[in-house]
Amino acid sequence: MTAPSGGRRGGLLAVLAGVVAITATIGALLLLNRSGDPADSSTPDGAAPSITAEPTVITAGPEGAPTDVRIDEDRGTAVTLAWTAPAGGPQSYVAVAYLAGSNDPLDVITVPGGQTEMSVTFTDLDENENYCFTIGVLYSVSEVAQATVCTDR
Repeated sequence: MTAPSGGRRGGLLAVLAGVVAITATIGALLLLNRSGDPADSSTPDGAAPSITAEPTVITAGPEGAPTDVRIDEDRGTAVTLAWTAPAGGPQSYVAVAYLAGSNDPLDVITVPGGQTEMSVTFTDLDENENYCFTIGVLYSVSEVAQATVCTDR
């Protein structure tokens, strides 16, 4: 395994900021549809109302991060990661795969929480490339704790 790069935080945060922005927009639309008369959902000039959602800054850090993050199995074209869930209840997780040395996410998998020992498998990988994987715990829409592990092929 190689040491994780600090640049992976930016890629994970960008993915999470996008998820937060989409969720906020959907929530605002649902709230607007519930609060008014559905038959009166247009503006006076007949145009549909618009909603602007501001992205939320996500705070990332190692506190509360998954522990014992490891590559459980590397089959070349598929890598299974395993980790121990942090204390504090059933969180959701986001697992992100990157080419080693890159900040661009290749694959993002949402992993539901609820177990002490967690795992996820990334497939369709190039067996000749090294990858880094970040596991992020979603504590709230603005707080994520993460841990990273990389292949050494």
